[in-house]
Amino acid sequence: MTVHSPTRAEAKMTLESEVLALRRRLARAHRILTAGGIWPLTKGHVSARIPGTDKVLILGHIHSEGRSLIDTDVDDIVTVDIEGKWTEGRIEPVDERFLHLEIMKARPDVTSVVHAHPTYATALGIAGVNILPVGNRGAIFAPQVSIWISIGRLTHRSVDEWFAMLLQMELQSY
Repeated sequence: MTVHSPTRAEAKMTLESEVLALRRRLARAHRILTAGGIWPLTKGHVSARIPGTDKVLILGHIHSEGRSLIDTDVDDIVTVDIEGKWTEGRIEPVDERFLHLEIMKARPDVTSVVHAHPTYATALGIAGVNILPVGNRGAIFAPQVSIWISIGRLTHRSVDEWFAMLLQMELQSY
């Protein structure tokens, strides 16, 4: 039996193909979440780690072009390193990238982050009311979606076992 070892060029194409597919999925996720009303107009972002690297794909700042997330396409997804430095893409990444990256640094097992402002979750977070899971689909959030009320950097301890969390205030200290 002959085992095929990919050449360097084939391996590079594989990673490039994987990144392109991930960029397409992120663009689609923005359009789907916007169409589904998860965030109003331009309020939210989805990011994803590029497997096997210290790079993350995230939305570029299309808001500065007066565009809505419903129009997100693959060219709107940019690359940053784990520290937030913009490394690739046509438009500067959103400032909220640091929120995504702090979670990913604290939780190496997290491969994607959704930062959204759904109306009811935002109201409950501001009011300090935890979201309680309801039904089978809510079981992953049991016993509740915790509210993170500190201002400052996320730490491993603050996101250690949370599947989801409400942020009562946006982080400062980017």
